[in-house]
Amino acid sequence: MFRVGGTRVPGELQNVGIPAHFVIRQGQARHAVNIAQWVGADRYAPDLMSNTRDLLYRAEEYFVKKAGAKPISTIARSVVQNAEDARLIAMNRKQEEDSKRSRLPRRK
Repeated sequence: MFRVGGTRVPGELQNVGIPAHFVIRQGQARHAVNIAQWVGADRYAPDLMSNTRDLLYRAEEYFVKKAGAKPISTIARSVVQNAEDARLIAMNRKQEEDSKRSRLPRRK
């Protein structure tokens, strides 16, 4: 047991030696994937999202295995970049789809 702010904390909750910036990068990567999914990247950029999820899985593995700063950072950045690309593709394709729909005559 150890204390945090006067509160006793079990030993299994102690700092496991993972620097905070790794945790933040992993969180940013997951968040970027969630945002891309939210805007429809699964529908409009399925191949890129599949690749992005594979990279996220690999980043999670590296993180758990404590593979080192460089591989974890590199893959986390790749996940964020791919997710952002998928998000932009999805938004552009959705906008194109919406503009095509708006040009079609409406049924009454």
